[in-house]
Amino acid sequence: MATVHGVNYTKALTNSPTNVLSQGTLAGKVRVMMDSYELLASTMSAGDVIIMGDKLPKGAKVLQVILGNDALSDATFKGTISVGDQGDVDRYLAAIQVSTAQVSIGPKLVDQIADAYEVTGTTDNYIRLYVASGQPSVGTIRLTTYYTAD
Repeated sequence: MATVHGVNYTKALTNSPTNVLSQGTLAGKVRVMMDSYELLASTMSAGDVIIMGDKLPKGAKVLQVILGNDALSDATFKGTISVGDQGDVDRYLAAIQVSTAQVSIGPKLVDQIADAYEVTGTTDNYIRLYVASGQPSVGTIRLTTYYTAD
């Protein structure tokens, strides 16, 4: 039976200036940021933005986002919401159908799960919900963001 080590475990075992681990990679503290927004009327439309939560610190690694929504449009209308930031409107979740109540979990790509997105501090400090299409109606949107910053 073989015993092998993950990439970051190996780097930690062979600590040298060429393979220093970035903050939060091993033994990082996971932080949680939760926010919600209550749509009171169909006042939002495609292109509108909702900023959720506090400013993420430079170097933070976004591990996961969880978007929960009420049924925000009818089944024939098919409005969508993307979760991203100013630099990439769908960095975490792309065009989530909001016609039924549901929970969606990101990041959107499998390789992002292993790597986690690292905040650069330029256009990616705030998580934003983008109305990608349609016009959401009355209801609640909730976003939970898990990240590590040290």
